[in-house]
Amino acid sequence: MTKNILNLPVDILVNVLKKLGLSDLRNVILTCKTLRSLVVNDNTIWRSICRDKLILEDPLHNRSNNEQNWYNRCRISNNWCSGYFKNKVIVQFHSNYMPWLKLHNSEILAVSKGSELLCYAVDRKKIPNSKSTCWTLSVPTVSRNDVRTHDISRFVIRNNTLVCGNRDGSTAVYKIPYYKQKPLLLHHIQDCHENGQVEVSAVELIETSDFCYIVTASNNSQNIIFWQSNENGYNITDSIMDIPIHNGEGVRCMAVNNVMDKLAIGLDGNKVNI
Repeated sequence: MTKNILNLPVDILVNVLKKLGLSDLRNVILTCKTLRSLVVNDNTIWRSICRDKLILEDPLHNRSNNEQNWYNRCRISNNWCSGYFKNKVIVQFHSNYMPWLKLHNSEILAVSKGSELLCYAVDRKKIPNSKSTCWTLSVPTVSRNDVRTHDISRFVIRNNTLVCGNRDGSTAVYKIPYYKQKPLLLHHIQDCHENGQVEVSAVELIETSDFCYIVTASNNSQNIIFWQSNENGYNITDSIMDIPIHNGEGVRCMAVNNVMDKLAIGLDGNKVNI
């Protein structure tokens, strides 16, 4: 008769551990190095326990050799959900302005500040270097006869293309030759919605092998507009598609999936009839 649980076959021991809850598994980890190694490194235990829980994944590295095991993924996710994390000031603006930011391919952090776009390089620890910028970009603006500013409302970076939607109703398209080099302006669409009388509150980029489609929307317009260009971003002429929003509301945000065959839109539901 087996008196030591460590003498059991590994598959039987794993099946026993699968029946335990999170608190019991924590106690098992504290007993000895052998059980700790088994619990931490066996992914089947944590897959079954955390099947219905929120698990954070990195889509850029989910197939790499450095993939986090299920124990660490569950541990990190639980810490985030429980509020256990460290914070660090990376970039500080001495104003009440809320910037729009994007961490692109874990290489650069792009932050909008008014009509400027600031780019910070990311070090090996995935922390942006706030001491200096790789480049600073001032988007082209259009003067309007109203009180709107020229701030960047939304921007999107995909592969080597940058699209900026502005509050002045225009959209700028850039090409990024290298993430540390300043982007090159390819095209400036001056009047996107309602002849430029409303701001561009959402932008997206859908790329194919031959063309790229720039999608713009506004929280004050009832239409989503598709603009077509070639693969280099040049030769944007008129819009090729104008999709109306049936409920008459504007669009606050948009997002395209990884295979670029579905576009999700977030309607502006904060409007109240006066």
